[in-house]
Amino acid sequence: IEPAVFARRRRSHRRREAVGRHAWTRVTAFELLSEQVAPNRCGKAFASHRADAAPAQPQRLSSARDAPRNTATPRDTMAETSVKVVVRCRPLLPHETDGTLDKPPAKDVSTVDEAHGVIEIKNKAHEYAAVLGGVDRHDAMYEATAKPLVAQIFEGYNATVLAYGQTGSGKTHTMGTAFADDDADGVVPRAVADIMARRDALAADRDVAVVASMCEVYNEEVRDLLADGDELKPLAVRAVANGGGVQIAGISEREVTTAQAVVALTREGTRRRATAATDMNEHSSRSHMILTFRVDVGGGEGRSKTSSKLHLVDLAGSERLKRTKATGERQAEGIGINKSLFELGNVITHLVEAQSNKAKQGHVPYRNSTLTRLLSDSLGGTAHTCMIACVSPSDADVAESHNTLTWADKATLVKNVAGIHVVVDPKAEKLRAVERAELESLRETVRMLKTRMGAAESGRPPLPFPGKGADEPELDAADKARLLQRALDKARASHRREADRLRKTVDGLTAKNEALAKRCDVLRLAL
Repeated sequence: IEPAVFARRRRSHRRREAVGRHAWTRVTAFELLSEQVAPNRCGKAFASHRADAAPAQPQRLSSARDAPRNTATPRDTMAETSVKVVVRCRPLLPHETDGTLDKPPAKDVSTVDEAHGVIEIKNKAHEYAAVLGGVDRHDAMYEATAKPLVAQIFEGYNATVLAYGQTGSGKTHTMGTAFADDDADGVVPRAVADIMARRDALAADRDVAVVASMCEVYNEEVRDLLADGDELKPLAVRAVANGGGVQIAGISEREVTTAQAVVALTREGTRRRATAATDMNEHSSRSHMILTFRVDVGGGEGRSKTSSKLHLVDLAGSERLKRTKATGERQAEGIGINKSLFELGNVITHLVEAQSNKAKQGHVPYRNSTLTRLLSDSLGGTAHTCMIACVSPSDADVAESHNTLTWADKATLVKNVAGIHVVVDPKAEKLRAVERAELESLRETVRMLKTRMGAAESGRPPLPFPGKGADEPELDAADKARLLQRALDKARASHRREADRLRKTVDGLTAKNEALAKRCDVLRLAL
């Protein structure tokens, strides 16, 4: 092939891939309510796994029941949202205010205006959805970040909460992922309690399953923190067919029913997470941790089955080697952390540029890092995303704090297209296709009978039935009457079925309107 022809074919192939990832096909509200959404109707289908064993044992995909299920996002449930950014400015720590012989006490150079959502660090002001300072703000932080998202995952929406900031800025404390402490508090423990409470409230009327998994990204490798044995083997990140994002092959999943069970699991996973001491943080996280909850809610009363995910992400802190004084293995870890965070910022920059210039859609480098591949649905995808930017008020950390806030400013410009993820059953879809074909055949028969009846009343020779020859003898009056009566009975039965279907549709739309009204109330509370 000549070079020009090869380049032309390659560009065409890339365009087809882009259309497969981002193009959406309209799905009617009736199909949503009657669960008639085919797997190939939407480009954003994704696979999830069903966990059916006891909570005490890790789950693996080993049976037909555990096989991945197709889901689709109906277009009429989709809405454009922006990444919400909440800033947490911690107070000065005792070792910063005490000072040493070679290091003077730190000064607080931050000004927090919570009423207007403004933070100012050394005469540079930034405005966000919310800004929180002071001590013991876990309740306010949860209300501003994860609480609205927990309500939305039970409606079928994906959601992500991620914490970003320099090392020692308070990310792990804010997220509450230090489960080794008995009195740990933060966004994650409160989200766990809320998820379990909502599960118990829905379990009386609908089938609800909550499945937890936990992994870390260490030196560009994904490691299962809930796996059997002490050895953490790297897992592969694979793309899901039909533009459905990515999944971690072979990750352990456990169905949980109580908050205590989740705390026990996460405490075990946190014990395995890579941590080490540096000059800036005694318990520095050396990996990015992702705690995922998959919520499967059964259908009924006009509702469709949904399967959604909540990712709670505690990113490792960005660090400068000359300040952490890391060497050897710690130095290599710091370089890997900074590289993945750089690629994450690069993805955000490309998304902002592509979304601001609709005419020129650029390539977004999700594949440059394992972390960005795992967060591809959270940034520019189909999830509601909230980012917590953690900063230090110390004058020694001004440069790092400004970098964090600049990164957060770009994140506020990223737009996602969130939608309800409806579970598609291939077997039920085939049965519905057969029923639709049979109904269409009956309608064709009724139309033919009406045509013959009109021809008989007007004295014209009737048209032959499909499959009959024109030379066959005509029916007598009694046979015609019986045939017409049979057709009339079939038409009445079809009318009753259509009427019942319309009534179910109206009931389903009523339930959907009530759900949308509840969601509007949740969003108003969030705003």
